[in-house]
Amino acid sequence: MKILLTGSNGQLGRELKKFLNHQANELICIGRDKWDISKNPELGFDLVVENGPDIVINTAAFTDVEGAESNAIEAEAVNAIGPKFLSLGSYKLNIPIIHFSTDYVFSGELKLPYAESDLPCPINIYGRTKLHGEDYIKSINPKHIIFRLSWVFSNHGENFVNKILRLQNKEEFKVVCDQFGCPTSTESIAKMLSRILIFLSEDKFNKWGVFHFSCAPSVSWFEFAQEIYKISFDQGLIRKVPKITKCKSEDYKSTAKRPKNSRLENILINKVFGIGPCNWKKDLEKVLVNKRSLLD
Repeated sequence: MKILLTGSNGQLGRELKKFLNHQANELICIGRDKWDISKNPELGFDLVVENGPDIVINTAAFTDVEGAESNAIEAEAVNAIGPKFLSLGSYKLNIPIIHFSTDYVFSGELKLPYAESDLPCPINIYGRTKLHGEDYIKSINPKHIIFRLSWVFSNHGENFVNKILRLQNKEEFKVVCDQFGCPTSTESIAKMLSRILIFLSEDKFNKWGVFHFSCAPSVSWFEFAQEIYKISFDQGLIRKVPKITKCKSEDYKSTAKRPKNSRLENILINKVFGIGPCNWKKDLEKVLVNKRSLLD
């Protein structure tokens, strides 16, 4: 299988490379050095057609939620127009496209975890541009799989785990306690995708559509921060745990609104592919143990 992977230097792309190298006869990695989507999103079509892959996997994204509010055109180019041209290229070659979206396509007003059938209603520009990307893909290439993810973390890149660890020397700081979601590691996403690719290799595969994937259990940002410090302290990654106090969303200065409920339901992906949610606490421990080993 010849795979074209975009966003290969991002936190998810870096993780996928490790797994895809074992499943691809040829892995074509496209990072920002080869394709600056914000400046030339149309190049996505040429990259697909000229490389002639068997499948396109798009992990490239503008993920700065705050930054998207003041850079809406760039966010739209990366999150929507780029995927549009990747879809056009994959459709021309009659090959599948796998794309990663976000829990932020929802408003967060629902009390239950969001299912794929729930109506998206983003409340910030980031979520809006990601939804536009989904819509382009669905309207252009019937052979698509879109995975909505939530609260992605890893050793690399800008994510909540790394942000919290950078605050370890503060005496005290506040974390929002009324926004709930499901932290999801890039390793679990990569393992999930590896299984999906096995299904895709079957000649009669036709399970196209949108699927939710996240780890369990759901927590607030405050609870997530507490667990990050607990494990970090137990592993000797930090010497002391700063005092974290709770705050409400309205108390936190932010340009972008965030959904208070980002929980995703995993029933459909389990029903179709037999893939259940993993435990993010175990994944978090792996990430932090790895950080500790790098210091030794």
